[in-house]
Amino acid sequence: MPPLASAARCGPHPPHSRCYATGPNDVLLSLQQVNMPADSFESPLTLAACGGHTELAALLIERGANMEEVNDEGYTPLMEAVREGHEDVVTLLIHRGMTCTPTSYMRYLLLLVNKSFS
Repeated sequence: MPPLASAARCGPHPPHSRCYATGPNDVLLSLQQVNMPADSFESPLTLAACGGHTELAALLIERGANMEEVNDEGYTPLMEAVREGHEDVVTLLIHRGMTCTPTSYMRYLLLLVNKSFS
């Protein structure tokens, strides 16, 4: 696994989450591989989105990360950010031009509704 993808995985996280990521200061090791390596099931962007690391996601996008890449479950970084409730990452991805599918849009709306009642 490339250093960036490896650095974007760490715990502990809630048991329901498969995605682990560190903060942006911990991953500025190497930006050689910004997309999903052949031997991986998650891209660095998906890991950053899932972990709620907005600055890291922005850096990966600036370096050319494929925002439409899907993981082994068929989820995009946007879908993972929505699923994990990371509104800032969702906003970043949408503002950077990520395609918003009906499923991810509905989940995003539910996220906003739930947030307004908590």
